[in-house]
Amino acid sequence: MFVNQLPIFAPSIVTLPIVSYPKTLIDSETGNRPSLSELIRRNLANKFNSYAYKNLGVDIKDLSSDEIAEAVIEMADRVNGKFKETQEQQQLQAKLREILSTHPSLQPSPNYFPIRGIFASTFLKNNPDFVL
Repeated sequence: MFVNQLPIFAPSIVTLPIVSYPKTLIDSETGNRPSLSELIRRNLANKFNSYAYKNLGVDIKDLSSDEIAEAVIEMADRVNGKFKETQEQQQLQAKLREILSTHPSLQPSPNYFPIRGIFASTFLKNNPDFVL
């Protein structure tokens, strides 16, 4: 599991079987969290440099201790076979995989690597508008 990381879509997050809960990104002007489509449009989905986010009007915020705890509990439940994804969570994960598999800027080599990474269901629950 990767927790509190950037970029949101590093190649390893897309191609390895990793559960990810990224840092919080906040639009400097609106104070809102940008959706995935907004991050793609603004070319921010896979930036490694914090200056790139700042220059494009996005602030980076570390996860709260509650968010980190949620992510760790989810991962422990996944490892122990106790985690049950709801139908809504499954649909969000499927939509995210579809976007990852069809958007060339989010893959190290389009249509070459299988999409194996997922986002923590707690991330998707806490960011319901992310996968738009």
